[in-house]
Amino acid sequence: MDMNEPLAKEVHILRDTYGRKVILVDEEGKEEDQAYHILREIELDGRHYCVLQTEENGVEDAYIFRVGDDHKIEHVVDEDEWERAAEAVDELLYYDEI
Repeated sequence: MDMNEPLAKEVHILRDTYGRKVILVDEEGKEEDQAYHILREIELDGRHYCVLQTEENGVEDAYIFRVGDDHKIEHVVDEDEWERAAEAVDELLYYDEI
């Protein structure tokens, strides 16, 4: 891998499927009261992640989720996995600036 290339690549799977916003559904099938903006989607190590933000919160309150089979949005519970995804998102933001 070229050291000048980012760890992850940007993808648009959720945005192509749902548009710019999604509403999360809990384990019982109940929809949350608020929609989330899809800020960023990445593919890292063969996994798909998304960065979501609620309509009333700023960028400081963006959340990283894993996207599973059938576009199911899941919490990332493993701290190392979350850190790696967060690092990849930060790196892509850096590459956008240069």
